[in-house]
Amino acid sequence: SFRSPNYFMFNHAAERFFRGIDLVTLGKVKKIYYGNFVPQSDLGSFDTSELVKRFAYQNGVQKSQFIIYGNKVKNTLDEVAQFKDHNNGVQLNNILLITSQSHMRRANGLFMKQGIHADLLSVQNSEPLKKEIFKLNNFIPSIRGLNFSKRSFYELFGFVGYFLLGKI
Repeated sequence: SFRSPNYFMFNHAAERFFRGIDLVTLGKVKKIYYGNFVPQSDLGSFDTSELVKRFAYQNGVQKSQFIIYGNKVKNTLDEVAQFKDHNNGVQLNNILLITSQSHMRRANGLFMKQGIHADLLSVQNSEPLKKEIFKLNNFIPSIRGLNFSKRSFYELFGFVGYFLLGKI
């Protein structure tokens, strides 16, 4: 397999930190806070935060501008709690929360419940329903449609679950 320190491969969620890196290098944002997400699999674990940090450095972000916080963040709820702990309960001003459009409602609700108020920037935006509803291709079953439905249900059930638990 091909391995190089200058070669990176990310999934669709990478648009979140791509946008953060762009905003830092343009001088519009001072720092990136990135949760220490270490997914587990049958093959072991992988520290995605170190990979993203290396990518950020190679794209113009200074070491003082990229902060990894937390300890093996598991999910958004854990990410919010560890972000709050990292900042020792100090109210930060001018926070920009960057996530996908579909995840924003849940993520923002969790942050607000912890008393962390952020400005919001949605990436991975989808077409408005009124524009998509009349496209014939959307009525033909496809893998793309199944994946979209799965992600939509995941966010819906996550939001409802956190709401019922009083986390949002």
